[in-house]
Amino acid sequence: MRLKSLLWGVFSILVITSCSEKKESPAEEIKTSVEFLEEKYTIVAGAEATVPLKIEPLVKAMSAELSVADESIVTITDKELEDDGFSIRLKSEALGTTTIVAVVDGESAACSVEVLPVEAVSLTLGDSSLEMFVGETYSLKAVVKPDDTTNPLVEWSSSDEKVLSAYNGYLMALAPGTARVTAKLGTLEAFCDVTVKIVEVSSIELDIVSKEISEEETFMVTATVLPENATMKTVKWEVSPAEIIGYEIIDAVIDDNIVAAKVTGLKAGKAVLKATSGSQSAECEVTVKEKEIPVVPLRSETITILTEPGATEVLSPSMRTEHLLYGKRKNLLL
Repeated sequence: MRLKSLLWGVFSILVITSCSEKKESPAEEIKTSVEFLEEKYTIVAGAEATVPLKIEPLVKAMSAELSVADESIVTITDKELEDDGFSIRLKSEALGTTTIVAVVDGESAACSVEVLPVEAVSLTLGDSSLEMFVGETYSLKAVVKPDDTTNPLVEWSSSDEKVLSAYNGYLMALAPGTARVTAKLGTLEAFCDVTVKIVEVSSIELDIVSKEISEEETFMVTATVLPENATMKTVKWEVSPAEIIGYEIIDAVIDDNIVAAKVTGLKAGKAVLKATSGSQSAECEVTVKEKEIPVVPLRSETITILTEPGATEVLSPSMRTEHLLYGKRKNLLL
């Protein structure tokens, strides 16, 4: 009886041990998946960026097929596999938006990438105020930060185009007055206040300061206005007394700061020709002499004149002079 009980105990242990043993089952295969962590990524123009890509199993990451829809916008420069995951290195090429596609074992994922411009953060001008003279030009410099700002095209304007013109930073003073130059880039603005003054005439010179002529005789006189860049170079001519000489302006517009006048003797006497420009003047003294009547020498021999139809008279030199001066005979036969 004791033996039977012992045998049953051993059998029970064997059965229990056998049932408690676990059966080893084959490992389950991990399903391949690929996924971008974001639907859209942005890169600043001229920069690079890293885009993470989740791939399972990770061992298949390096076999991933990557493509860019438009490589003129971004390009893939590298792939990086680390312990914590897989990533793609991108480089921006131009402004715009494109799509990146990743394919692993037939599974795919996509995301969009947008290249954004580098925005300007500051705009300053090389001068905040200027003083210019009419006819003068000046190049006003605009400084945009950061240096790699995308399309730093500055818009220029003048508050008074009649006084000052402003084009791409090139300023031209047109008339006396004040004007404000505005430089604008996006929402940024910078200003320069400009005062435009005239260039005063410092002197006027005549090339002839005294002249002696006869009645009806003419001569030219030239006036030079200095400095050459004087704003108002107009020359005003005056004669005193006006009955002695007359004048005619040859150059009405003096772009080259030189103007000439033609002077004519009208009557015997003395007169002053005065040229004035601005507050400066110069004078030329003119003396006009009576016009000389040339004397025609008479021939010494006698001549025969026709006194009336069919009658003649012989005249000696003295008689001939009398006839010429007092009109005693009208017809001379030489």
